[in-house]
Amino acid sequence: MKCNTRRSAAAPLFATTLALLSYLGLSHPGPALAYGTKAKGLAGGGVALSQDATAARLNPAGMVFAGTRADTGLALMTSERAYSVSGQPSGAPNTFPLFPESVENEDSLALVPSAAINWMLDDRSAIGLTTYGHGVMYTRYPETAGGGTGTYGAGAAGIRTEQFYVLPTYARKFGEGSAWGVSAVMVYHRFRAQGMGSMGSYVSDGVPDNLSDNGTDTAFGIGAKFGVQSRVTPTLTLGASYQTKVKMSRLKKYADLFPDGGRFDAAPVLQVGAAWAVSPSLTAIFDIEHTDNSAVPALANPFSKFLQAATAGNPDGLLGGRDGAGFGWRDVTTYKLGLQWEASPGWTWRAGASYGRQPIPTSEVAMNILGANIAEWRVTAGLTRRLCDRHELNLSLMYSPRNKISGPNPLEAPGQQSIELSARDFEIETSYAWKF
Repeated sequence: MKCNTRRSAAAPLFATTLALLSYLGLSHPGPALAYGTKAKGLAGGGVALSQDATAARLNPAGMVFAGTRADTGLALMTSERAYSVSGQPSGAPNTFPLFPESVENEDSLALVPSAAINWMLDDRSAIGLTTYGHGVMYTRYPETAGGGTGTYGAGAAGIRTEQFYVLPTYARKFGEGSAWGVSAVMVYHRFRAQGMGSMGSYVSDGVPDNLSDNGTDTAFGIGAKFGVQSRVTPTLTLGASYQTKVKMSRLKKYADLFPDGGRFDAAPVLQVGAAWAVSPSLTAIFDIEHTDNSAVPALANPFSKFLQAATAGNPDGLLGGRDGAGFGWRDVTTYKLGLQWEASPGWTWRAGASYGRQPIPTSEVAMNILGANIAEWRVTAGLTRRLCDRHELNLSLMYSPRNKISGPNPLEAPGQQSIELSARDFEIETSYAWKF
């Protein structure tokens, strides 16, 4: 089917407008995968297979192979999270017991827009702008938890953390099938916490006025992403990208919650991948992604720092201290496998699966009740319907089956209480593309 070949300014204008809306946070993303719709159908892979204007999410070099186009998308996500506590409080002095119960998260549904635009400057170079939400966790456990006083005895408890990424990108070919690219990584972070006021005696400065229930705070940061992509044989393309650590400004309203007075940076990410054209209509991809959580104290610092500091009277290890407790996350390496089949000129089908060990050790379960990021397996599917030469509709589905982890309550007597976290995620996304 042929489209009107006349170029229109409407497509890039609409895409740019939606990008700005996404950046300004006029929607509320849930725990989304930080990839475009086509890549999501391939389990988030595609470092070596760049197909649209969202390519910079994985590899900025791929923008020069995407052509002049705009992509806009909307995802609907649901995240079922819950925790359960077993074992009665010991009643021992200097303990912080949790109420034995099972509680489900009430903040589980979200809509996320995304937008990207890419413009070929000539046949060897391109510029683009890509926006998306990432680094997101939503939880809200009701005031009825904790025997009617809230999870931590200070009312309804939860966090809402959202990072919005904006990637201006330049990419350039250095051979027929090879290119390099670079993106500035600009991050806008919004954060809110509630129901944690009972931990006020554990803050480093002794005055817990910036610990909990202070509304939404914001922070900004900038980093960079570098990428390269090369077709090494007629059927094999390799790609790699590296995103630097993004050092954020402090969340001053929550300076007593995160290490170093409210510092919550974005972790570095390394990705490598291959795309193999098995046949003219079938392509297989395999990617490896490594997230260096250990580079970010708010993510990596273990709860043991808090316990040691409380015992030794060292304020630097308490909440908000220079080396205070964080979520205690490990680094995460994720393996992704996907297949893409061009069934006809009008239809393309995708499927994929990924696995990455969840980041939370059993010793850190208590700190992660409000931010349980424990997904390991993800299975995905997707399709593209070409409506005509210049327009296409994309769809992706993602399901992460329920995963559970458990560990002790470190603020109770040894062996007294056990905490179990569980989570299951589902996402559906659709996007529309214009080539102009």
